[in-house]
Amino acid sequence: MADLQAKEQPARLVDVKYAIVVALAVTVVAVAVRWNRDDADLCRDVFRGMVQGNVAVARRIDWTHLKALNVDIGAQYSQIKDPKVQAMYRQVFLSRFAQGFKYGKGEAKSFVNWHLKARTPEGIVVAADYPAKQKILLFTLSTSGPKRVTAIQWQ
Repeated sequence: MADLQAKEQPARLVDVKYAIVVALAVTVVAVAVRWNRDDADLCRDVFRGMVQGNVAVARRIDWTHLKALNVDIGAQYSQIKDPKVQAMYRQVFLSRFAQGFKYGKGEAKSFVNWHLKARTPEGIVVAADYPAKQKILLFTLSTSGPKRVTAIQWQ
């Protein structure tokens, strides 16, 4: 009887170890999927706010490093030293971005399939499909500090 119990002990230990490994693997996958979804949701929310001209999204943009549609906004922004003028710059930028969409008859809901495209040394790249023009809009998020948008480009 003692021999049978001794043989069952290692088998139970293996089962427990296997269950722990499987649980950890499932957790890692779930967390990775949630992080990717969070990154896509963040970019979609920033984009929607920009299309609406919502100044509240300004805090989710890294203004000193921002590159938008091949324009180095960060270089222009960094030359402004007065915080009040910087605040006006952010407000005008978002207002004009929204006006551009309005005049171009664009809608945020036309951008679909928001997803993680890549993780690079420069940041996290999130893509959104724009089927009407058969293009993809790319957002890059910073990886150091709070995640903020550092680039918006067409592909």
